[in-house]
Amino acid sequence: VGLSRTSYGSLKLPVALDMLGMPGCWLLQSCDVNLPFTVTTQGTASLPVSIPAIRSLIGQSVFHQISLLDQKANALGVITSNGITATLGGQR
Repeated sequence: VGLSRTSYGSLKLPVALDMLGMPGCWLLQSCDVNLPFTVTTQGTASLPVSIPAIRSLIGQSVFHQISLLDQKANALGVITSNGITATLGGQR
């Protein structure tokens, strides 16, 4: 989970990960929180997350990208997903 899709420390995003042995993979967001998730045999993943009821979070965007271990994919044995943006909302 990341709070930025434009920078990660001094890096401007997105960043190609070819130099790490991951050709075709990109870092699309900052890595502010790393959360484990479970992948099913059908290829789906879920990540239940509790979001505190803090009014200032409403309307904020958070960015998600998954890294998976895949030893056959490339020299590093890691691949990345596309990214998604989630906008936090509130209930009335």
